[in-house]
Amino acid sequence: MFAVLASVSSAGAQASLPVFDPASIAFLSFRPGDTDMLLLARSDEDRRLEVHLVRASAGGRVALARTLPGHFTSVAWLDKTHLVTGGDDGRLESWPLYGREPNLLATFAEPIGGIGVAPASRNLALRLSGTLRLLAPDGRPNGPTITLGQPPAAGEICPPDDIERAPSFSADEQLLAFAGVCGDLRVVGPGGVRLMQPDIQRPYVRRHVFSDDGQALGVVYPAPDGVDILPVVSGRLGSPHAVDANDEPLDLAALPGRRGFVALFADRMRFLDPDGGLRQDDAAPAGSRRIAASADGSRIAVAAAEGLVLLDGDGRRLERPFGDFGLPVAARAIAGGTQIAALHADGRLQVWRLDGSESRDALRLWKNEPSGAGSAIAAAPPRLFVSPGGRKVGVLAPDGQFEVFDQAWNRIGRPMRFPAGPKDTALAATLLLDDRLLRPMPDGSGFLMLDLDGRVLGRMAFGDQQKLVPEAAVASAGVIAIYTADGRLAAWSRDGRPIRQRKLAASGLSAPSLDISADGKTIVLHDAPANLPPHLLVWKLGSDDSLESRDGRFAGLLADGSLLRVSGPPRARRARRHAAAQPAVRRRARRRPDPGRQDGAGRQRPQRARPDDQPERALSVDPKAGQSIGRRSSPGRAGRRSAGS
Repeated sequence: MFAVLASVSSAGAQASLPVFDPASIAFLSFRPGDTDMLLLARSDEDRRLEVHLVRASAGGRVALARTLPGHFTSVAWLDKTHLVTGGDDGRLESWPLYGREPNLLATFAEPIGGIGVAPASRNLALRLSGTLRLLAPDGRPNGPTITLGQPPAAGEICPPDDIERAPSFSADEQLLAFAGVCGDLRVVGPGGVRLMQPDIQRPYVRRHVFSDDGQALGVVYPAPDGVDILPVVSGRLGSPHAVDANDEPLDLAALPGRRGFVALFADRMRFLDPDGGLRQDDAAPAGSRRIAASADGSRIAVAAAEGLVLLDGDGRRLERPFGDFGLPVAARAIAGGTQIAALHADGRLQVWRLDGSESRDALRLWKNEPSGAGSAIAAAPPRLFVSPGGRKVGVLAPDGQFEVFDQAWNRIGRPMRFPAGPKDTALAATLLLDDRLLRPMPDGSGFLMLDLDGRVLGRMAFGDQQKLVPEAAVASAGVIAIYTADGRLAAWSRDGRPIRQRKLAASGLSAPSLDISADGKTIVLHDAPANLPPHLLVWKLGSDDSLESRDGRFAGLLADGSLLRVSGPPRARRARRHAAAQPAVRRRARRRPDPGRQDGAGRQRPQRARPDDQPERALSVDPKAGQSIGRRSSPGRAGRRSAGS
């Protein structure tokens, strides 16, 4: 899903981009002569446009700068500081980028279906229902009225919904391309004289754009016709060069100079020479639907499922920390807390460095559409296991297959089968160590030890003949921590000797999970269901044996003891990491039970949220369990629970 917000922002304010379908993007264009701003228009089910200005940083970040009030039928850049819009009431208006009300340029008796703007003179070409009107930038008539062709015959559906409606000027402004009434390609020269063109049969025009030097015209048709590059030769259109492609063509943009075009297909970006020859073929961001190139060719923008993706002129993604981290089904710190492994529902296993870059190519473990994949994932959620040193990663697929990988994605041992439902506590409490697996015994006496080929090695019993049925378990180099159904949080040595145990007042955890720091001194208990607010409890095993309630969608512990938290709505598509040393860190006093704020049963009374508390909406790193990063998190259910001894 694509991100844009439908609200009005002032010139100084910028908002993050919420979520909607990239297929609804009807217009995408860089500001003339710049790379710092884009015009983006979203079409609703009635083909009305919501018009947005999006600010783009040099590092690839985007933010909403402004949304125009109301709805429109067409929009374009008039110049660097103004937009021009057309409405279904026939009003042609010029809007400054910020602030003031629009200026009325002209009024027509019918809706304005499309607007083309000449690159130098800024003259306008307006598409109405049956004619093309030429205007000066101030709205005065500036040329002949050009007919779009014969009206459709009775019963003919014309024009199609995705016909190109915005006329295109050549660089020297001597040629004007537009779609006829039913979408046929038409090109006129000075005075509105139509150019001769090859006698070929093509369906309606989905997109047309002149090359930067005006010597070629690129045209996108629906499949199976694809993309044509037509040379402009001596006042006529030459024979087209058809671009070979097996997938659906979606959009086309011109690159400056003799660099030709970049064509967007269903899952590919193809860089084409001015004569249509293929120069470069790259994968497109998933779900791509629209593409735009800046005037200098240094930036390419793609409207895709993950949002507005910014690329350089060669199609390489600009650096954006945690650009497509998304919201994985599981994320754990690995490699001694210096990297993050993220497992997604579609079978991708990614590894991120703490600077927000991917440390290696993603590993695809299963496809998103196995038989009954949706129901399989709902019945048996994927699980991610990490050995204490983070040198081995185990993955349980929705079909119950368990595999172990080293840091180079080499498989270790043989695959095992652990079929289970969503409430299987044995899987939640299974431990991956460097050389073995520990599976909890059903009778609560300890763990069954298996090697990485699935052979039984023996048993590890809890000391003092205790019976503990763990709902979650985690291990560091020297400590095993478990959480039981009756609310006990216990720490044990690797050989089964008890270290410490706490009885918790917290209850109602739907899917309890544990994590532990590399030194075994910090244990985090959190709730992991997607449909409930997260609960976070931090247990420090030092001399003070402290227990803290926290807020945040927990993702792991890093090497320095920082909490890695993924916050925001379940459909969030972006995440970022706050640097541990940023100056906006404020020390939060440790909460301790207050006898004066307990109810009759000895439970802590709920704390009232401060009015300025807002939930964090990012992938963030909390340097210490007692500190907050950036905006403060609202005290959810975790903040309202107390922990007793």
